[in-house]
Formats: sequence, structure tokens, C-alpha cells
Amino acid sequence: GFMRSHITNAAGLVKTGRNNIYLETSNEITGNIVVSEQGSIIARHPGALGAGGAGREVQVGGGSAFLLEYGTNIEGVDVRATNTLQTSATVLRNEGTTHSTWLGNVILDVADGYGTSEFQDYIITARNNGTLTVGGNIYTDNNANLTDSDSFSDPPRVSTSIGETYTLNLKGQFRDIATGNLGTDP
Repeated sequence: GFMRSHITNAAGLVKTGRNNIYLETSNEITGNIVVSEQGSIIARHPGALGAGGAGREVQVGGGSAFLLEYGTNIEGVDVRATNTLQTSATVLRNEGTTHSTWLGNVILDVADGYGTSEFQDYIITARNNGTLTVGGNIYTDNNANLTDSDSFSDPPRVSTSIGETYTLNLKGQFRDIATGNLGTDP
């Protein structure tokens, strides 16, 4: 459905069910936004997720996706991919021919209890000749269960390919963890 009115004084937002929700106006959401089943949250306004702040996240899991549309520019919020049963999970995508900007980090929190995220690709891309700029870093988190054995499991894979023409600008870094490489973890 479409949310054309303002969400005010919300400590968070949880989207469940299989349909999409379009956030078309500025909202007052101070907590995390969770998309946990099917469908997508589509942000169509720079203030759709509320004001950015430390620890604010859009958490994408299950069969869901987080999409930007109409040249939306978001800052101060991270997107976190959680476990999914999909083989190709769309974490962040720009829809349409516009240029959207995501200035938060992209966090892959995807290791299961067996230390694997095997056979899963996490998609960051744009569609229909559109452009997506990612200004933050892309890294894994809560990865103590990830195994370092290539014979047992592949590490999380990030893909940008969906078979369409687009431009993807990456201004941050690919990292093992938030602070950098695994060897530099304090």
C-alpha cells in the first residue's frame, strides 16, 4: 500500500506480509525499520525513514527488499541484510531512471549458526538505466560464526548484476568488518 500521510512519533516500523509499502512523505520515525517477510519498503522521499542518527537501520530479511525511487537521497541510516532463504536477496536497489543516493553503510549480518551464508548473493544495484550511489561502507557483522574454510562454505557474496543496464557508484569501501580488515579488529 501507499503511505501518503505522515507517520509521527513512531519508535520504529515493522513491515510484515507479502505486499509492498511505499513511503511517499517525510516521517517521524526514530527507531529501526524492519522488513522481515516478503515484499518491499520503497522510500520515495528523502525524509521517508525519518531523521538519520547513530544506530538507525533498515533491517532486510526473509523474502523482502529495500528500494529507493524517484531520486531519493537518504543519509544517517544503515541497511542491514539478515538471514534469508532466497538465493539472491535484494538488499538495496534504485528503481527507475533516476539517481538515488544511499549515504549509510550496507551491513551483511548473514552468518547462520553453522557458519555459512552459502549459495546466497546479496544484491546492491539499480534498474532501468537508473543510478545508485552508495556512500557508506559494505561489510559483515556478527560474523563470529563464519567459517574461514573455503571447502566448507563461501563467504557472503555481494552482486550488482540483475541483467539490466544501470550505473552503480561505490564511494565507500568493501570491508571484512566495520573497522576494516579482520586482522585489524581490536
